[in-house]
Amino acid sequence: MANFSVILGIFSYLDPGTGSAIIQALIGGVAAVGFFFRHHVRAFFAKLTGKSKKDDNED
Repeated sequence: MANFSVILGIFSYLDPGTGSAIIQALIGGVAAVGFFFRHHVRAFFAKLTGKSKKDDNED
């Protein structure tokens, strides 16, 4: 049992570079999901209302 706890202690260290990479990946993932859903929500409502991008530019 003592050997098992030593092995877990070795792999539980994260240096600052690893932590910042994890945070950067999380922020990038949230931004990507936001852009993805924003596009699909706009396309969904455009189909419902019958509008297209060309209709928005015309006055």
